[in-house]
Amino acid sequence: MIEGFDFRQKIKPVRWLVEGFIPREALSFWLAQAGVGKSYIISALVTSIIHGELFLGMKTTSCNVLLIDQDTPTNALQKNLILYKKHYNKEPVCRLYLESMNGYSIRDKGLLAAILKYEDAEVVIIDCLTSICPGVEMIKASEMSRIGELKQELISRGKTLIITHHISEKKEISPHDLMVMDAHGLAMYSSVINQQADMLYIVGNPNAGRNCKELFIRPWSKRYLATVKPFICSLVQEKGEQHLDYVGEYSRGGNEELGDDEKMILDAFETPGVYLFAISVYKAIGYAIGINGVYKILKELTYKKYLKLGKERHNKFKWCLNEEKVILEVKRP
Repeated sequence: MIEGFDFRQKIKPVRWLVEGFIPREALSFWLAQAGVGKSYIISALVTSIIHGELFLGMKTTSCNVLLIDQDTPTNALQKNLILYKKHYNKEPVCRLYLESMNGYSIRDKGLLAAILKYEDAEVVIIDCLTSICPGVEMIKASEMSRIGELKQELISRGKTLIITHHISEKKEISPHDLMVMDAHGLAMYSSVINQQADMLYIVGNPNAGRNCKELFIRPWSKRYLATVKPFICSLVQEKGEQHLDYVGEYSRGGNEELGDDEKMILDAFETPGVYLFAISVYKAIGYAIGINGVYKILKELTYKKYLKLGKERHNKFKWCLNEEKVILEVKRP
């Protein structure tokens, strides 16, 4: 006889590191494209936790943290973290341990041994995944199963594991698309990441490589249900200190800057309410770009709410102008 679910049993409440956002005793991956600024977020998170202060308006559980950064020299890492510490203008209530550029790898026991050396560190943050995988064929599940082994070892000891990772460079995705599309295929070697992750966090930056005036952050629930909606934050740098400032909830909108090809294709839609097939748009713009490029931009303009998608028989798609464009609203608390 197969026993069913006992509705009388008490559901174990989720223990949060950051209230409603980051669970404790779990593995979270933070995913971003290169140059977005995820290290700024990690530095802000670390200093919030060890000071027992709010992280972007959310309560944190203060505890000792171990930060492993294989790419940044210790002095540069310390200098950056001090800027965040100055924002609180007080001493931390918990300890921060740093391990920098020590060549640890998941292929041997050195990484685990280094972590367990800090018995009282309840949170372990690794920035980033590829830095602890030298010589590892990350495409192979058998090789990357070591991530699962590390996760189980640390969670069994009551620790929380947070790892930053890259979004696949093969995917040309706008920061706004990152906030709405399915997150399962975003990460490099995504099948392994999806199998092990308890939570995913997607980070986008429309000014990547230039500044962090707008950072888009989106929690993607896996084994835990985050109650925080996608939001926007901004890096504030002033008077020898820096911190992240919560701006508001993210809402996909249509006032994003348009490229020349996008403007050209929009001009092909002269009459509101009149649908056009991709081939009609292709002809209307004088074959200026290939038909595949037309399809790609039509989809992007649909995401941005400039166009509405319709369908004819035999699954033939058509588009028309969206007269009720959604704008990007920033709702301040």
